[in-house]
Amino acid sequence: MQLQLSKENGMLRKKEYWTQRLIVLAVALGFAVPAAASMTATLTVGGSEQQINGAWDQSSITLSFNNFSETVTYGQFSSAASIASALAAMFSRDYAAQGLSAKASCPPNTTAITFTLQGTATFGVLSIGDPTGSFQVSSASGWTSVSTAGGSGPVITQLSLSEGPAQMGLVITGTNFGSTPSVALNGAAMTVMSASPLTVQVPNGATIGNGNIVVTVNGTASNTVPFKVDPAFGCN
Repeated sequence: MQLQLSKENGMLRKKEYWTQRLIVLAVALGFAVPAAASMTATLTVGGSEQQINGAWDQSSITLSFNNFSETVTYGQFSSAASIASALAAMFSRDYAAQGLSAKASCPPNTTAITFTLQGTATFGVLSIGDPTGSFQVSSASGWTSVSTAGGSGPVITQLSLSEGPAQMGLVITGTNFGSTPSVALNGAAMTVMSASPLTVQVPNGATIGNGNIVVTVNGTASNTVPFKVDPAFGCN
């Protein structure tokens, strides 16, 4: 048995040796050596961390394609480069077995990501989820198409007031609010007094203290923005 195994191992080593020699000879003679098939796609993360009503924007970016998906959260010290690096590392870590790799570009363009998919499969629809007031994905190429989950989601950029009592009105500034947005404060519905500009009223019975306002359009929620509910005027 040992003698048989030794013969088989010897034949395998000879086969590997001659295969390598043939490749070297083909290159020396100018013949192209076919590489493993692969497809690539790229995108760029843009933007910068913003303050909304004096508080740092805290949200997330989700990328999904070909049944792969990753979400990166960000906050005060985040940058486009750090988000790109985190996304590339997460995709490579979690989907290497499926033939996917991702690499964030070297300086100076550190916000670009190149995805490589081994084999003949193509990159399908790139879905960009979770609206963000600070960071966006742009310059995507190599994908069948690019879409924002739920369409162009609502994004809050500013509140006219950072605090106020029940029944106080305030204006919400942002994008993609549509004509029939719904607004909530800590999950409680706020009365929409006007859709343009988006003007709402702090609901009666709102819990005193710090909270968050969210705008929802067609089932897609915006980023959250801090709002403090004060006691009614004249009360201690």
